[in-house]
Amino acid sequence: MQGGTHVAMPIKDLRAMPDDRLIAQHDEWFGGMTETSTTMRTELARRDQERQTNVMLRMTKWIAAMTVRMTVATIVNVVLFALS
Repeated sequence: MQGGTHVAMPIKDLRAMPDDRLIAQHDEWFGGMTETSTTMRTELARRDQERQTNVMLRMTKWIAAMTVRMTVATIVNVVLFALS
């Protein structure tokens, strides 16, 4: 902090910074202020959203794979039943 101002951090550096360091930097720069920079909070929210999106995507892929397996099992069941 220089004279109450903060040097803007490039977005590339902000995104590369680990969550815990980003939180610590935010608290150091803006902890005692009533008005805080939304850039760091927005970046944390974006990261949270990205993690949630990745989890949902994995779940969706898992559900799709299970649906295919169940469909194949049902078809095999119907064919075996028809042949017996």
